[in-house]
Amino acid sequence: MAAALVVRHLLAANAEVTAVVPAARIMAGRLPPKTPLPAIAISQVGNRNGFAEVSKQSAYRRTRVQVTVVTDAYEQVGELLGLVRAAVRRRRGEIAGVAVESILQDIEGPDSGEDSAEIFGRSQDFIVCHTG
Repeated sequence: MAAALVVRHLLAANAEVTAVVPAARIMAGRLPPKTPLPAIAISQVGNRNGFAEVSKQSAYRRTRVQVTVVTDAYEQVGELLGLVRAAVRRRRGEIAGVAVESILQDIEGPDSGEDSAEIFGRSQDFIVCHTG
């Protein structure tokens, strides 16, 4: 959960992101029903302790965090993901009380949503290397 909170902190503190999505609509976990759009959901989707390929004694964890943008305008999906990437990737240091070694951009997910309800989304994964 620490890695998802790190990503949420970075997004909620970024002026370009919050100009489009208010910080109150950037949430760790699932978005509640009827959340006004656009909104951003952040979830931990995987975890790997240590770096087996580097050192079995590493104090760092690698956690995969998925950021999903949801909007009512398909054209806005790519714009929002671009803002998310710029705000999150390659950050390091103490963030939200967590020691972060690195945040690397990983895979981008497919389009999702409900065409009939005009809700569109897509996700971007990040690998957060952190302690705690």
